[in-house]
This record gives sequence, C-alpha cells and structure tokens, in this order.
Amino acid sequence: MNPVDAQDEDFSVSLGEKALKSKFVIDDGKYQARCTDLSKATSKAGNEMYVFDFLGISGDADGLEFKARVLTDEQYQWKLVRILDAFGVKPIPRLDAAGNPVLNKKGKPEYDLPIKKSNVVGKAVTLDLAQQSFGDGKTSMSVEEVLPPDTTVSITNDMPF
Repeated sequence: MNPVDAQDEDFSVSLGEKALKSKFVIDDGKYQARCTDLSKATSKAGNEMYVFDFLGISGDADGLEFKARVLTDEQYQWKLVRILDAFGVKPIPRLDAAGNPVLNKKGKPEYDLPIKKSNVVGKAVTLDLAQQSFGDGKTSMSVEEVLPPDTTVSITNDMPF
C-alpha cells in the first residue's frame, strides 16, 4: 500500500532537532565552524574560484553547513589572503634561484600563497554570518568573513577529522 493515502487530508512528520534549525533563520553574528573541504570550481560566469565548505560547531550554527566562495581574479585575491590567514596560512616571498626576493615592476617583493587542503580541512575558524536576501524572496546565510578561531566560545560539535 502507498504510504500516503490519497484520502488523507492531514499529515505529520516527526522532526529531529536539526530539522528545526534552519540556516536561514539563525541570527547574524559570529559562529565557530570547522572546514570540511576545499575545492576548486568554476563560477557561472566561467571564472576560477576556491570553495571552502564549513560545518557549524557552536551555538545555533551547530550542525549547519556553509560555503565561502572566492574568485581567484586579482581583484579578489585579498579575500583569499584573509581567509587563509584565519587558518594561519601566510603569503611567502617568491625567491629566485639564488635565494633573493623576486621584485615586481615597482620594486616590491612578489609573494606566493600556498593553498593546500591539509592546511585548512579539519581546522576550526570563526565565521561572520549574515542573512542575504535575493530578488526571488529567498534568504540564505552568507559568509561575510572568515576569522581565526575564538577560543572563548564553547564548541558544541567538535567532530574529529
């Protein structure tokens, strides 16, 4: 027999705790999260980007998933530097074969930014989240900034990786 009878007018679903937490209704603010993945992708416009996947591990964000997408175009590289800085990853000076700093046309040192999954996946950070509304009436949580972890916050979901 079909589990939904066509004559039934009332339906009920037993909801678990996480079903009641919608990522669309949590308050704007800072929440602890753990990076679960880092991947390269292509935006709808065809631009290369990095996608950081996070799992909330504190407060109302506990158990919820978030994404931070960062285009690799030069004008957005500052954001990539800031996100990786939250994980403790710093730009390193580019050196020539003799070990001297490589300078750009303006005489300033050039830097490389090492991007490795092992430097971010499994690590905790603070996400600054804000509700973002779209023209179609939909709302979702946007990762406004990725910050170093806040060691004063109680982590409610400290899943080991």
